[in-house]
Amino acid sequence: MATLNIEEANTTSSNNHIDTFYFSNSFIRKHIDKIDYSSNLSADEKIIFRIIESIGYKRFRIYKLKKGKYSWKNTYKRPDDTAVVEIIYHLKPENNGEAVPSFLVTVHDPNKGIIDLLLSSVINHGINLKVSKIELAYDFYDLSSRDRIKLYDFLKSHLLLKNSRSKPSEKYLTTYYANQIKASSKGLKVYLRPDHRNIRIVRLELTLKRPLLRKLRIDPLLRRIDSINPFRFFTFMSVDENKLVNHLKWKSRRMHKNDSSRNKYMHDELLERHVENYVSGFLLEAFPLMGKIVNLKSKSGIVNYSRFVVPEEDFTQMFVERTRYRSFLPSKTGLKRH
Repeated sequence: MATLNIEEANTTSSNNHIDTFYFSNSFIRKHIDKIDYSSNLSADEKIIFRIIESIGYKRFRIYKLKKGKYSWKNTYKRPDDTAVVEIIYHLKPENNGEAVPSFLVTVHDPNKGIIDLLLSSVINHGINLKVSKIELAYDFYDLSSRDRIKLYDFLKSHLLLKNSRSKPSEKYLTTYYANQIKASSKGLKVYLRPDHRNIRIVRLELTLKRPLLRKLRIDPLLRRIDSINPFRFFTFMSVDENKLVNHLKWKSRRMHKNDSSRNKYMHDELLERHVENYVSGFLLEAFPLMGKIVNLKSKSGIVNYSRFVVPEEDFTQMFVERTRYRSFLPSKTGLKRH
């Protein structure tokens, strides 16, 4: 298997991070991990069962749901496709009478064929499906075990989710959340996982929910899905520590500008050491970028953090080149190099 060599270069104490990724035969698969549809209020769930089975899908599992508003979930597969369809249905008694969809449809790892087939069949039966959530995925393949960990650490240390209003978190050292996705109209996470062929990958996943999808004019057939510009929602950045240190020194000097010359000299000397230790240690060390930004706002009173972050240009250029001509919705599901 071809490998992605990640080289640590020009590391300094003021900006301790991986500067450059050298890609040889690495591969990024761009696709939709999952799409959620909601039905109209009066739709009959039995019709959707017949539709799914009429296009070649077989039910292989039924779940009884303990949480949420619905009681059951059916899962369907087709022998010639990796896409999986789920139907969530039957409102629980305590939710009867609420203005909620009759059922929900989720398609995992969809391709254009299944979306066109499903939607045309649904429309013919008078059912109106709306897109409620999409998870857009970028899967990094051809990584050694060592390089997977390095790439995971690099991504969480340099991902900036724009206009985020919640704090980042990490679970099990394998899944990093740039924000609280459930409470937001968009979300971003990075995680280590096997794909459908059990190949270990690093996945960068952007979640977009209905309010944003409406603004982007994403219809159920996903005809505009490739018009989505990911850099409208996230980018790759680093903190400019030198600029931040100089700003905090200036800010502190302004507070003590009326001190006596002797006190001012002592203050300036102590200030140099304190600010540098504060920035490189407590404020920034061992934090992902989104955590650093939270600290800048809450512990240093810096609301306009954009002055102190700089683009990771080499990695951004690589990311654009490797994903630009790929579609989120391929004609057929699977790991295809083109």
